[in-house]
Amino acid sequence: MTYEELHAELQHAYEENRLCNYANAEEIVRKVAVVCDGLDEEATKVDSEQLRAFGNIVLAESLCRRGRFREALVVAELSAAYYLQSDLPSQKAYCLMIIGEIKTGLSDYTSAKDYLHQAEDFAKQGGDTSRCMDIKNCWGMIFTERGEYSNARAMFSEVFNDSQEAEYALQRQYSLCGIGDCGLFSGDYEKADSCYRLALEIGNVSNNIFLNALCIKGIGIVLLVQGNWIKSIEYLQKSLLLYRTIDAQLFIGKVLMSIGSSYQGIGDYNLSLASRLEALEIFEQCGSVRNVAASMGHLAILYSFLENFNKSEEHFLIAIKMFKSLNIDCSTYTHCKEVCENQSTWKFRVRSLSNSGRYSSISLKNLRIAPRNSSFVS
Repeated sequence: MTYEELHAELQHAYEENRLCNYANAEEIVRKVAVVCDGLDEEATKVDSEQLRAFGNIVLAESLCRRGRFREALVVAELSAAYYLQSDLPSQKAYCLMIIGEIKTGLSDYTSAKDYLHQAEDFAKQGGDTSRCMDIKNCWGMIFTERGEYSNARAMFSEVFNDSQEAEYALQRQYSLCGIGDCGLFSGDYEKADSCYRLALEIGNVSNNIFLNALCIKGIGIVLLVQGNWIKSIEYLQKSLLLYRTIDAQLFIGKVLMSIGSSYQGIGDYNLSLASRLEALEIFEQCGSVRNVAASMGHLAILYSFLENFNKSEEHFLIAIKMFKSLNIDCSTYTHCKEVCENQSTWKFRVRSLSNSGRYSSISLKNLRIAPRNSSFVS
């Protein structure tokens, strides 16, 4: 095969990522890599090193989207080693942006910011407007995960305002979801719901599975925090099905965690526990420290409902320690831990009085813990 033919194959893989066909993209890249391994470069005049660099970053994106961050980082760094020595600013921007996303997935926010700063410079140098918007959305994601909602909203709003043309529909849809998240986590549920639904209207045209699942997930979480548990589960299950279709593991875990909260709301603690344990396992496999911490906090709250106070305290302490290690506000879980400790002591005293015949026992399961901010519904 000629260089042009092999590059066209990799471009096809790149487009498959845009269509959320991540497994197809990986398969194409690996097939091209096998061909490159068997080439006689002098005879064919094919620059296999450049092809491998392009293939590696396409593969890294495919792996990143499916939550396989550690694998993705290895191949992305191979690509970066080539592109940073080149005079291809747009490719440098693409490569560094993906590494920034991977680092965000691994909760290495300091490193992620460094890569995104570099990516932004190269995208501007290359005049790549679309990539500049993607990078700003990445910044918004970092700010959101760190609880810096005013910064996140400003970044997403900038993308929203700059993405009026049809060619930027995906960037516009993602930014709307981001603005919705900021509204959700700030308690403006009406704003959040309207953003998610508007984003879904855009998605009905662009038909991006990943982003449509993100919109539906957002609507489901709005219903969750409003106490509409059954309807929430319906939306979250739809989102989960879409994410499973494209094997987006990190987001499968996020949806499962929210489904666990809805099941807790209707009092089905067994299903809640099953969902949250599955989410925790996924986050651990992905290497997402921030989401492992959130998952531990969710489990701690659930264990308090199950009256397993020792396990609840153990999980709260782990969650709080992990959030502090990331320099992320953990006041929600500190507050919940205090509530659970108070309820544990209170229930013990009520039981003691009950045993003396003076009071009847009051079940903790009839109580509701309402954390004060977004960590509960991550």
